[in-house]
Amino acid sequence: YGLSAFGLSAQLKIDTSEARLLME
Repeated sequence: YGLSAFGLSAQLKIDTSEARLLME
């Protein structure tokens, strides 16, 4: 990503949301 900090935070949000969906 050009903005690594923003890219990483966005990726973490996606990972956590996917994890929540998988846990349900």
